[in-house]
Amino acid sequence: MRLRGDAQRGFLAWEFTGLPADCSLDGLPTLTSSTHDRLPTEHPNGVSGLDHVVVMSPDVERTVAALQTSGFEPRRRRVIEAASPPRQQVFFWIGPTILELVGPMEPTSTGPATIWGLAVVSDDIDQSNSPWATACLTRARPSSLAVRSQPYARTTSTFR
Repeated sequence: MRLRGDAQRGFLAWEFTGLPADCSLDGLPTLTSSTHDRLPTEHPNGVSGLDHVVVMSPDVERTVAALQTSGFEPRRRRVIEAASPPRQQVFFWIGPTILELVGPMEPTSTGPATIWGLAVVSDDIDQSNSPWATACLTRARPSSLAVRSQPYARTTSTFR
């Protein structure tokens, strides 16, 4: 998986290798590629990877079905009872990245699924939290962005 975007418009789409060209992931802007470009190992802002992508859906079962049709299999499901109203989470592995799908227990609208947040990995969280890096990271315009320090995700910074 690879994220696509630019500085002016932020996040535009995610791209996958090996998906059918006509796949539809429940309204999520999706690109497909037949080749896997070698990605840089680290961004100038210190980010070295993508831990997980959080997708919000008003209809979790519809989004699960769309993901399954494209070959993604749910690995775990749980209910967040502490949320009001309760919500559910469904987790998928996408290579080394986790897709965390979150939504209501029952459908609330016919709207599309959306990217809500990103959790990125950084070997130097102070560098990634610098004003310059923070501006670069938040241009992706997710609702939430967490930067996790390596090793073992001991430190997390969240931007809103």
